[in-house]
Amino acid sequence: MAALALMTAACSNSDNDILTPAEQPAKAQGIPFTATISMGESASTRALSEDNVNNKIVATWAVDDKVALIHNGVKDEMTVSAVNAGVATITGTITGYPSYPSDGDAVTIIYPATAADGTTGNVKANLLAAQDGTLATIAANYDVRKGTGTLKVSGTASLNGNVSLTNQFAIFKFTLSGQSIDATHPLVIKKGENEVVTTVTPASSMTSVYVAMPAAASSTYRFIVTTDNNKYIKSGTAAITAGNYYQTTLDLSTPRYPLALASATVDDLGSVIASNGKIYLKNAAIPSGESAVAKIAYLGDGDNSDDTYNHGLALALADVSETKWCLQWSETCLPTQYSTAETAKGDMAGIANTDYLIDHAPAGHTHNAAKAARDYSVTRPTGTSAWFLPSAGQWDKMANAAGGYENLGLPKADGYWSSTESNASSDAGNHSSAWYFDADVHDGKWEDNRKDDLNHVRACLAF
Repeated sequence: MAALALMTAACSNSDNDILTPAEQPAKAQGIPFTATISMGESASTRALSEDNVNNKIVATWAVDDKVALIHNGVKDEMTVSAVNAGVATITGTITGYPSYPSDGDAVTIIYPATAADGTTGNVKANLLAAQDGTLATIAANYDVRKGTGTLKVSGTASLNGNVSLTNQFAIFKFTLSGQSIDATHPLVIKKGENEVVTTVTPASSMTSVYVAMPAAASSTYRFIVTTDNNKYIKSGTAAITAGNYYQTTLDLSTPRYPLALASATVDDLGSVIASNGKIYLKNAAIPSGESAVAKIAYLGDGDNSDDTYNHGLALALADVSETKWCLQWSETCLPTQYSTAETAKGDMAGIANTDYLIDHAPAGHTHNAAKAARDYSVTRPTGTSAWFLPSAGQWDKMANAAGGYENLGLPKADGYWSSTESNASSDAGNHSSAWYFDADVHDGKWEDNRKDDLNHVRACLAF
C-alpha cells in the first residue's frame, strides 16, 4: 500500500518523478528465515547409537547440518543453528524472487538436505542403493526425516508452529549365522521376485550389520550372499514400518548348490547346468567327471511348442564352433513368418522351428543353422530338451532376464541367428530372409537378413 501511495503521489506531481524500469531498485533476493523443527537429541556430531536396554536406536543431531526447505517449486537450504531438548532451530533464506511465497504456502522439510529429490518434495528414490552396514553411514546418509507444514512470511519469516519430522526408513540389525560378508561377497536384499532393495558391501568382514530399508506392506524378502563356491539364501515375509528398529538373525548356513533343475528360480540366473543335470554356481568347483554344459538364461515357460520342458532356458557356453560360421539359415520355409522385429519377438517355438527346418531341409543342405544347433557337440544332461536354435522370442526373454543383450555373455561380433523367419520374399515368391540380432555395437538390434548370409549360431536347451 505504501508503494502504491508513493506511486500515486509521484503521478500527481510530475511524470518525470517516476523512475524508469532500469532505475527501479531491485527487490531483495530472499527473506531471512528462522524456525524450529523436532528432530532428536543434541550433539556435536551427527550420530546413531544402539540402546540395547530399551531396544531402540537413539539419534543425535549436529549443529551446522543442512536441511532442505521445499516450497513453491523452490528448494532452499537451511542450517541447523541450535538443538535443544529435541527441538532444532533452523535458519537461512527463503528465495523465490520474483514470485515471493505467501503466508500459508505448503512447505516440505527433508533432513538431511542431500536426501531431497530436487524440488519434488520427495526423498531420492535411489538413496538406498548401497550401504556399508555401519550405523555411522546410516546416520550420515540414510537416517532420513521428513515433515510438512506451512510458511509464515509476514513479519519474521518462519513456520506456522513447530514441524515434527518423521523417519522415512526403518533400521535393521542383521546378525549373520553361517556366513560373513565383505567387499567381495556382499549381502544382497531383494523384495518380491527380483527387485533389489539394497546391497550391503562392508569394507571388511562383518557378521553383524545395520541396514536402512524403506517402509512396505507385507512382502517377501530374500537375503542373498554369494561366496566363491556357493550361494546362500534366506527368505522371509515381513511388513516394515518407517522409524522402527528391528533385530533378526539370518541363517545362511545351508548352501544352495548342487540344485535340481526343477527347483531353479530367478536366483539361479547365470548359474550353470552340469552334465549330471544339477545346477552349480558359475565358475565353482563341479564334481570330478562332470562338466558345465549351459548357463541358465531365463526362468519361466520358455517354449510354447512343448509342455515337457517349460521351466526355463539355458544357453550353450560357446558357439557351435569357435572357428566356423553357419553360412545359411535354411532354404526351407516355416509354416509361419513374421513381418516386423516386434511381432517376431512373439515367436516362442524354437524347438518346433528347429525340428521343422531339419526335417524339411533339401538334400545336401550342409549349412543349416538349425541343424548346426541340434548337432552341438556337448552332450545334453538328462532333464533337458535336445539342443535347438532359439526363436526371436526366446532370445528376447533371455536378454530381458539378463538385463540386456549385452549381458548374455556373447562375443561382440556380428549377429546371431534365431529360428524365426521373416515374411520378406524373393523374386521366386519364396521367403528369403530370417531374423537375427546384432550382438556388436547395437546390443540387440533386430534385423531380417538373407538366409544365405553369415551369422553365428548359439545352441539352447529348454528344461
